[in-house]
Amino acid sequence: MKKIIEKWYLSLILIPIIVNLITARLNVKDFFDNWELTIISVLIILGVILIYEIYSLRKIVISLSYIPKPRDKRIINELLTDLDIEDFENSIYKQNSWYGYTQISIKKGILFTEKAKSINYLTSDLVLNDLLKTLSDSIYDFNDYASSKLYSEGEFYRLAKENEHNLNISNEAYPIMNNMATKSFQNLQILLKYVRERNYLE
Repeated sequence: MKKIIEKWYLSLILIPIIVNLITARLNVKDFFDNWELTIISVLIILGVILIYEIYSLRKIVISLSYIPKPRDKRIINELLTDLDIEDFENSIYKQNSWYGYTQISIKKGILFTEKAKSINYLTSDLVLNDLLKTLSDSIYDFNDYASSKLYSEGEFYRLAKENEHNLNISNEAYPIMNNMATKSFQNLQILLKYVRERNYLE
């Protein structure tokens, strides 16, 4: 009974009845003193209430289904720590490949892809596995392409620009690398949205 009383919107069912009684007492010959209209109104309000209840219960069920398993949380947190989200955004995504990349940032991406492709890092969440695969594939493709165009110089990987031939190659390569880095970052954003909505990062 207490739970029923807490549902304040159930009182809306009484509104058409009360209106009907008032208008009938005042002898107002209008739609409101028609009991058929009252019943229809009650049924409409009841239908709206039921839809609201179903929606509320659905939200509860969905939120409960989003409780991640401890192992899955450990896996995703470890992978994102290895990738280093902030460093990936600043040193890969926002960095123009024309000026090269730090070796440590590239190595973080390589470590991430190696782990993400390992069977030991599969989660019980199939959607999460697909998102991780999409991200790791795009980072792998970026690293694979970059490794064929960049050369090591101290703590950086840079494009060769010492002669006209290499300069032409670099001019063709750097926008491709920039696009690949952007694609990887977009995949990362999609993954982060998913894991945040499902409480993987808490």
